[in-house]
Amino acid sequence: MSSQPDEKRRSDGYNSALRRREPRQPRQPRARDKVARLIAAARDCFNRAGYAHTTMARIAQAAGVSVGTAYAYFRDKDDVLATVLASHVDELLHPAETIIRSARPRRHLRATLRTLLAQTCATRDAYLGLHQVFHERMREDQRLRDLVNEFRARSRTIIRELCALHGYRRLPRADAFIETALGILEYCTEVGTLFPSPVPREEVGAVTAEMLDSFLRFHTRKSHPSRHCSS
Repeated sequence: MSSQPDEKRRSDGYNSALRRREPRQPRQPRARDKVARLIAAARDCFNRAGYAHTTMARIAQAAGVSVGTAYAYFRDKDDVLATVLASHVDELLHPAETIIRSARPRRHLRATLRTLLAQTCATRDAYLGLHQVFHERMREDQRLRDLVNEFRARSRTIIRELCALHGYRRLPRADAFIETALGILEYCTEVGTLFPSPVPREEVGAVTAEMLDSFLRFHTRKSHPSRHCSS
């Protein structure tokens, strides 16, 4: 009968062999479904248990697949985490990018900003643990740092296009304004979490939206907004 240490060594060797394999791309519907389940399960595990207590075995169990299947599509849990966070970034930016694609903003930029801040904060609040894992691992993983750069680049484009959609097409010192606006908006989403504050986050967001809209109204010649604007 094998001893427990021998069994553990065999298990570790098996998992090491799996990690050395090149992950395959899901091509069939069943394979894509398994990957989607793994990503959803990993997101929940990282959010609830943190980085240290999340393992490939735990992710596979939560997804209802074997550990071998998990390693077939991901090298390790850091590979899964990068995929989870890339999907999370898409979810955070989706509402703003949808407004831009539809070309149907609210009548005032401040109203659009308040709505988008509320949606972003709701998504963030649902995954506070995942955000904590991201901040813990960002210095250790270049992929996560690249993800930050991608997020900020897309966010800059969103700010520029939202301003144009609301009639602000000639921004004063455009690059500096967009970078400042991005920093302020990012701060708003972290009020009460990374940045403790006696002021409610909703109030900070409302003042920020009003301040940015007022600045643009004062410093630019406002073009006529889209006739498709809603109230």
